[in-house]
Amino acid sequence: MIPLWEPHQANKQFYMIVYSDLTHFLIVYVRIWVWMGIMLKKTRC
Repeated sequence: MIPLWEPHQANKQFYMIVYSDLTHFLIVYVRIWVWMGIMLKKTRC
């Protein structure tokens, strides 16, 4: 996916790092929520 504005290499690398960090954070966040949901179901039953 190429953006309309063409960033220079350093800028591109920076956005790639930020993007990968955000996706990693979202994965961890979702996993924590799923784990919490499982634990709550276990304690409820």
